[in-house]
Amino acid sequence: MLRKRSDPYLWSGSVRFPLRGPWIVCVPNFSSTGRACIPRSPGWQRLQVRPRKARIDVWQRLERPFHITTMAAADRCPTTARDSKGDLTRIGSLGTAWGDGPAYPGLGNGAEPVLRYLDPIPPGSDFYGGKWFGQKVLWMVDPVYRGPVLVRGRQLDGPNELRFDRGLFPPRQMRILPSSFPRRGRASYTRMRAPGCYGYQVDGLSFSYVIVFEATPATAHFTR
Repeated sequence: MLRKRSDPYLWSGSVRFPLRGPWIVCVPNFSSTGRACIPRSPGWQRLQVRPRKARIDVWQRLERPFHITTMAAADRCPTTARDSKGDLTRIGSLGTAWGDGPAYPGLGNGAEPVLRYLDPIPPGSDFYGGKWFGQKVLWMVDPVYRGPVLVRGRQLDGPNELRFDRGLFPPRQMRILPSSFPRRGRASYTRMRAPGCYGYQVDGLSFSYVIVFEATPATAHFTR
């Protein structure tokens, strides 16, 4: 394994598999015990090993290398600007269009994109009992693009991942399926373990871009 000089949080390496088929890769020190390989823990990943000449599905092709940059924790978060083409009303929705599209996350209508999540996690929440905070995010896709969209993410000013949707160990990616309908949206949850500056990497058949936003906690008030 080699550590990238340009990114202190990213390591690269190669793994050789003797046989094709389903495999599980586990990093024990990312599990809750620090020793055992626990299913669906942060260090647990299921893989499908295919021959080099095997056909690759569209989602594998969209898993391009991350190009989300890193930054010092003390620096100001370089949040993404609004789309110069206008807000989401031009594609039949409401809210600010952050970035150049064609896929846009619903991150508020303020001067900058901000995701606010509840901390502590209230009882009854889909996230209660886990270590991943979260907030609902509706993604809208401009009808000029009707193909698949893959969304992944990570922190710019720290080592944390972004994850998506429900679960104590939420998925590392979110998929927006192809559609021929003129108006396309995808309700989701964005999940994180700490406040900070984060980036979504949005990959489609003909594009790959990053939307940078701030994630900040809002105090949860509840009674037990």
